[in-house]
Amino acid sequence: MSYRAAFESLEERVLLAQTPAAPRPDTLGAAFDKTERQALLARLTMISAGTYNSLKASLDANNVNAFDNTLLSYMRSRSTASFFFAPGNAQTIANYVESNMSVASQLTKANNVTDNRLFPEQSSVGSYTISLPANINWSDTSPSDNPEFLSALNRQEWWVDLAQSYLYEGNPKYSTELLYQLADWSFENQTFTLPAKASQYASYGFDVSLRVENWLMAYYSILGSGVWTASANSLMLYKLMQQGDVLHAVAGSLTDFSNNRTISIARSLLYLGNLLPELNTGAAWEDRGRSTLYRSIDGQLYADGSHREQSPGYAVLVIDDLVEAYKLDQINGNSWDAGKLNVVKKAVDALWQQLSPNGNRPALGDTYRINASTLFLKAAVVLGESKWPEAKPRGRDVYVLGTAAVNPYLGNPVLPALGTRGGTYELEASGNYLMRSGNDVNARQVNFKAGPKGGVHGHYDLLNFEFFGYGRPLIADPGAYVYDSSATRAFVESTKAHNTIGVADTNHGSLANSNSIYTTGLTSVAGGTMISAGHQAYFHLPGTPYVSRSIWYDGNNTMVVVDFVESTQARNWEQSFTVENRNTYRDLGSGLIYTRNTDGLGNVRIQSLLRPGQGAGA
Repeated sequence: MSYRAAFESLEERVLLAQTPAAPRPDTLGAAFDKTERQALLARLTMISAGTYNSLKASLDANNVNAFDNTLLSYMRSRSTASFFFAPGNAQTIANYVESNMSVASQLTKANNVTDNRLFPEQSSVGSYTISLPANINWSDTSPSDNPEFLSALNRQEWWVDLAQSYLYEGNPKYSTELLYQLADWSFENQTFTLPAKASQYASYGFDVSLRVENWLMAYYSILGSGVWTASANSLMLYKLMQQGDVLHAVAGSLTDFSNNRTISIARSLLYLGNLLPELNTGAAWEDRGRSTLYRSIDGQLYADGSHREQSPGYAVLVIDDLVEAYKLDQINGNSWDAGKLNVVKKAVDALWQQLSPNGNRPALGDTYRINASTLFLKAAVVLGESKWPEAKPRGRDVYVLGTAAVNPYLGNPVLPALGTRGGTYELEASGNYLMRSGNDVNARQVNFKAGPKGGVHGHYDLLNFEFFGYGRPLIADPGAYVYDSSATRAFVESTKAHNTIGVADTNHGSLANSNSIYTTGLTSVAGGTMISAGHQAYFHLPGTPYVSRSIWYDGNNTMVVVDFVESTQARNWEQSFTVENRNTYRDLGSGLIYTRNTDGLGNVRIQSLLRPGQGAGA
């Protein structure tokens, strides 16, 4: 039995819906009436003369319904701009996704919103846990003390789930909720004002950019459906126009392109420029969006493709944004600078090389340890490469790439093997070096970092390494923690929380570049691979301590790590290692730590070899 049949046979389920009866796009009164439609029409100067004149005549006659119906008909049938899919094809794509992939996660999230009034505590979480009243207050911070909550609430990532769940189920509760939220949010946000401080523009614009991306996917998913009303269409376009102006102003003010937020801002502005060429600002939005995207590529990706923020989790987001932006530009007949496109391809390579052997992202910087092998199919198809792993398509892959493009990959594994990546790999620009025993899922891999901190999402982890093997981290990086001002967050970012060397129980300095870092790169020594590196990030301390580390890896199960701290005065210094806290034996007096896991695989033994005059202790 299909989902649709199951829901339609239980009519009483409609009683569970808590969507308020008002407002709706056609009941906003002065918040969206003839005045706002005239403002929209005044900007639609690049639309065909016939359509413009028809729209104008409707408003001159005070007939906003006729205006809305004309504009809706135009948007459904126009050929002036293309999204990833045509509005008329959305239902066909949804049927394909429902037949070939699981849509359970989307339905669960959409049902949580419509039936239980549950919303995400922060963006991109697997479950919705924050309970809100039926009538949402979009500026109320009280439901959660998570500092990310209000941003997540106003990014509205579940709008895509609502729109596409309607396509899957045919249940009007999803479209009804979407119409309510569009009207209610628009009523509470009738105008947009940039923050008083220019330093806050990027943060403000980032939230706008994510909202615009979600709105566009939701809009095109439901635009061709009969439940999408003419007044909702006009309101959506009016609010997108306003937010496009915000993004254009923010993009024009940017001077620091090293933060991942600028790529999101540029991408959404480029989308609006491509998709709304009828607006008198459409061409300017497109030009500034693409130029800002190019500057962001230069600012965030080194020439070898590695990401400046030293966090694979954010590299994933940046790559995904760039691949989709390039795809939409392709669809609309726009080519990219060959050099910029080559860096994007190298970025995919860099991420591929950094993944743990089981496909998980290494928990370096602000990165959660989850599988990332599903990213590469979209990149492979869009960028025309075949060396990356190709997973079974996900639902979004179908909406972005189309059914014909993904059809050959339906039989692929959900989590594919990573393929042949070689025994070593160097990302010299960011100071990330890889050594591994092989290409199987049980391979041992060393991720060694001899590069700068990496902005707000990097940690104080110079000369840190992660050792992964037999399907799990054996000597682990702590990864991410919620972005707050807590002591736990401070510890997770600290030098002593990483597998590295610290001096005087303090964080090393926040080096912004590699000028104060020395490395030999990877060399072949005694049948293994060796690297040495040192840094001056403790020069702010008395004695100007210079810290260095050499690692020799035999390509199998043995590492030799030699650490030095050189200073003009005696210093206490620390070595930190994070191992599994199960059956762990410690003899700190002799510097011995080893694990005793019952499976016998991946047990770690760490033995400190002390020089004369040195002592080890907790």
